[in-house]
Amino acid sequence: MELKKNLRIKTTPLQLKKYMIYFKDYRFTMISESLIRVERCEFTDEATISVFNRLNDFGKDKYKVIIDNDLLTIETKEYTLYFDSNLKFGENYIVFKRDKNKTKRYLNNDYNLKGTMRTLDTFFNEGFCVDRSVTEFRIDTLPLENGVMSRNGVSIIDDSKSPILGKDSMVHERKDTELDSYIFLSLDDYMLNLKNLYLITLKPPLVPKFAFGNWWSRYHQYTDTEYLSLLDRFMVEEVPISVATIDMDWHYVDIVKDFKLEELGRMDESKYGSTWGWTGFTWNPKLFPNYKKFLKELKDRGYYTTLNLHPRDGIRWFEEMYPLMAKDTGIDPKSLAPVEFDMTSEAFINSYFNRIMKKYEKEGIDFYWIDYQQDRTTKIKNLDPLWPLNHYHFLDSKNSLILSRYSGVGSHRYPVGFSGDTKMTWDFLDFMPYFTLTASNIGYGYWSHDIGAHHYGIKDDDLYTRWIEFGVFSPINRIHSNIMDCLSKEPWLNKSEVRLITDYYLRFRHRLIPYLYHYSIKAEKEGDILIKPLYYLNPKDEKTYKDNYTYYFGETIVSPITKKRVNGYSVKEVYLPDGFYYDYFTHMLYKGNRWVKVNRDLGEIPFFLKANTIVPLSNTLDTHINESSDMEINVLGDNASLDFNINEDTITQFRLSKSGSKTKLSIISNNIYINNTNYRIEFRDIQNASPKVLVNGKAYPYKINRAYNFGIILENVVRTDEIVIELSNIHKYSFKEYLDKFSLDIISEYNYTNEDKNKIFEYIRDNVHNPLELKEYLKTLKEHKDLAIKLEEIMYFE
Repeated sequence: MELKKNLRIKTTPLQLKKYMIYFKDYRFTMISESLIRVERCEFTDEATISVFNRLNDFGKDKYKVIIDNDLLTIETKEYTLYFDSNLKFGENYIVFKRDKNKTKRYLNNDYNLKGTMRTLDTFFNEGFCVDRSVTEFRIDTLPLENGVMSRNGVSIIDDSKSPILGKDSMVHERKDTELDSYIFLSLDDYMLNLKNLYLITLKPPLVPKFAFGNWWSRYHQYTDTEYLSLLDRFMVEEVPISVATIDMDWHYVDIVKDFKLEELGRMDESKYGSTWGWTGFTWNPKLFPNYKKFLKELKDRGYYTTLNLHPRDGIRWFEEMYPLMAKDTGIDPKSLAPVEFDMTSEAFINSYFNRIMKKYEKEGIDFYWIDYQQDRTTKIKNLDPLWPLNHYHFLDSKNSLILSRYSGVGSHRYPVGFSGDTKMTWDFLDFMPYFTLTASNIGYGYWSHDIGAHHYGIKDDDLYTRWIEFGVFSPINRIHSNIMDCLSKEPWLNKSEVRLITDYYLRFRHRLIPYLYHYSIKAEKEGDILIKPLYYLNPKDEKTYKDNYTYYFGETIVSPITKKRVNGYSVKEVYLPDGFYYDYFTHMLYKGNRWVKVNRDLGEIPFFLKANTIVPLSNTLDTHINESSDMEINVLGDNASLDFNINEDTITQFRLSKSGSKTKLSIISNNIYINNTNYRIEFRDIQNASPKVLVNGKAYPYKINRAYNFGIILENVVRTDEIVIELSNIHKYSFKEYLDKFSLDIISEYNYTNEDKNKIFEYIRDNVHNPLELKEYLKTLKEHKDLAIKLEEIMYFE
């Protein structure tokens, strides 16, 4: 029996022979100049479940090979590899030519910057959690797997235990091999390592646009009317939801009671299958009397729907699809014997997708949440059943999307990742930014966390709000909680301050959809990644390795707040690399290459636009994921270029340039799907200017907006028309102007006697003219520490 055509995939696992080097009982294969495969004894020419491609004709003249008895030397323009066959693999080394000290960099992962792990479900059990109530952790003992990024330029991925993925697209057992490793070599180019990883494992697929909106998810026994009423409330509250998650209770759960197992004498699990209700494939009519009508209603309202699956216990006699699947897999349906869950069987795989998944997709399910965290063994040695579940579910998905746990190197092919059950504690939230950004080191760019946390902990308004803010600036924002009645995460179940803040951020997430989708297209086309640790773009800056909470979010920088407020504010130190930055929410300007102490209230998260970038956002909140006809364009700096992919086939080009004393921004789009567009263009570092606006070379009416900086508003512009905005007489903030503006705002907000506040402002206005004077004055505000910390941020603008 063969797999159905839609479950097969073509691989190219064999590199050209001219790139193979045979040395003693080793085989070295040059995959690229900076990626080498090393095997010993048993050589494998087939694909593995991690590595799908080794073919790359990059030019044999790019390296030189010398074999001298027991020593192999491979030399490129960047490095020399010295490999002695008498030594163990890890005792051999690389020398980079740019390294003046000629340091020996051994073939091991001692300097690895780490990757990710299968799931956070076992967070309590991996030896780094001190106490369940606080989930204290230590980063140096986290059980993260290795990535392909390293401080010393050498990273090793061991593929020797990965089973074979055959030409038939089935997994097969692999002969024991002593060594099959990939050496990633780059002294300071992390993006090169990422591209090499994607070369052998394939680039990430395109994640659909709707996935970047807000997801509603809860482990709760909803009825159809209750679920639709919930979505009605979100609509009334004007909080847009894109993905409707139906957790496990869509199917029968209490199967002993519902199917009278005791009365029928069918409690023998060896004969009839498990009596546990975690697995199920038949809709519960008590909750969903007409589930097809329910799914159609969700679709008509513009929602995308995912269904939770726990397939471990297979298909038992009471499931609707049992008779057909029993016949498909060679079981007499009259025997009532279970169809065992077996992802190594062609018959089971074909039947599983044909009889269940395809049926429900046709009825309205858009993708599946594979919530599998049980057994880790199959009939094939070293094959975790999670891998074939992810692999075949993704191939079968009509939207090229699944939600499932990480299953090893190459898992970025199966987005998005479900990180498991998060805990409702500050320590756990504090861990999440680090956990999310290191996943990029193994190419895993789309973690979906249980935002708000799944269980344990206590009700804490600050914690809930900070979780939501972090979720908004995560790859996927899936709000989730467990089955406890009082643990639901609807924003309106919170105090007014929290409700207003979380509503605002959930709307802001919806505005980010075109921005995030642009990076999904870049990842699929160019091998880029949304979340980047600071050291990716600043590899020689030692300080970027010390900030485990701050990351690039596309072209912006985010540093989530993960600590509880003290006296109304959260204070944290953020490292900003060299450059110039604008905080979107506070409107403050910063000069980088330094640690910045930021002081934020509950409604603020550090979100920095960096100089010479253009960041487009949507200004509409339509639940349907359509292309926005109302855009906010954020511009910072004097020179920037952006080809912004709003859809796969539509590009809006933004070009910002400076000539003499004038700045010009041009916008042109090939989008024929939207007739007219409203643009609000914000020049974030300009206080005032004289504009000239042309559309197709003719003067066009505009409005000026000076709410925070200098902005231009254009209405009803034909999308394909060319827009040119030229600014002259440009005035940017001087330090004194900036000081007077923001010191007044900050001091006005401060809770203290009005007379004393006014004295502080008057002193700053009349006596402070530069950062040094401000710094000295702030030392005198000993009774106003919170105010001094907030005012201190002004010093970072020079």
